Amino acid sequence: MKIKIPNLFKNKILCYALLVIAVLNVIGYITSGAYECLIVFLLAYYGAEQYCKNMACSILIALFASNFLFGCGRVKESFVENMKGSKEHMEDGAKMLSKAAAEAFREAADAEAGVKKAEEEKEKCPEGQKRNAEGKCEAVKEVAEAKKDSAEAASEAASKAAAAAGLAGEAEEKKKETFRNIWF
Repeated sequence: MKIKIPNLFKNKILCYALLVIAVLNVIGYITSGAYECLIVFLLAYYGAEQYCKNMACSILIALFASNFLFGCGRVKESFVENMKGSKEHMEDGAKMLSKAAAEAFREAADAEAGVKKAEEEKEKCPEGQKRNAEGKCEAVKEVAEAKKDSAEAASEAASKAAAAAGLAGEAEEKKKETFRNIWF
């Protein structure tokens, strides 16, 4: 039995447009591995072609059947948080609390180790110092004298360097003056 089809479905441009859409859908079904959708599309196309004998009408019916009726245009909901029950929420909360507690214990242990290290460092005197009768660190006399001697030596070396720089400056000035006298 053949149905009378409106003239719109006899238009070649519409037929080619629907053919392109159908090919894209078939490629999409194959690449996504939705073979059941491909079978539904092919069966719907074959049934519509047998019933109305018009390619554009058959493609439109097959697209409608596979995408809307069968659900191959799958819209997936990715928000699953509300789908959890109270038990799952409690388990998630317990996991987060245990992680936070472990992290707090780690931080407390690190802080305690830092305090112990600071106390040990506090009780030690720097190199070249010893504790006096009051428990305070003070410099050993030999070390203090050596520091004083080295400071005096450094001061003397600096003054000699300054004097040498002054002599070098005077020599440079005399050299320039001699050069001017020779040429001018």
